[in-house]
Amino acid sequence: MRNKEKFIFYLETFLLTVSFVLVIVVLSSFLVKSSRKTVYARDLTNAVCLSENVAETTKAADSFEELYQLLNENDNAYCEADKIVVTYDKELKPVKDGRYHLTITYHEEGEMVTATIDASVEDTVIYDLELAQYKGGER
Repeated sequence: MRNKEKFIFYLETFLLTVSFVLVIVVLSSFLVKSSRKTVYARDLTNAVCLSENVAETTKAADSFEELYQLLNENDNAYCEADKIVVTYDKELKPVKDGRYHLTITYHEEGEMVTATIDASVEDTVIYDLELAQYKGGER
């Protein structure tokens, strides 16, 4: 009878240990997923903020060259044909090689200026914004 009690005790201890390990694994996976979502949410918020700032600058500029001059701080921008690429670090400060890359595609068609702003993190576009502005005189 004594051996049966020992066996039951060890079996209960084993099952309790397995249960604790499973609970720890499940809680850890929730924490990891939560952390990933937090990082993505922060990146998306920063991308939207930077895109809105660049959109305001784009509307204030009278030409592609002026837009480049307005966006180029600390040598953080470069041109590729009709595109300007601007980079910012995770504190949203202009740096040469930052976490956030904003690509501004600028087109002038007569009196209408259109632009597309693509915000990316680690070569993945997470936000895009399209804008258009009439730059003509009086209507």
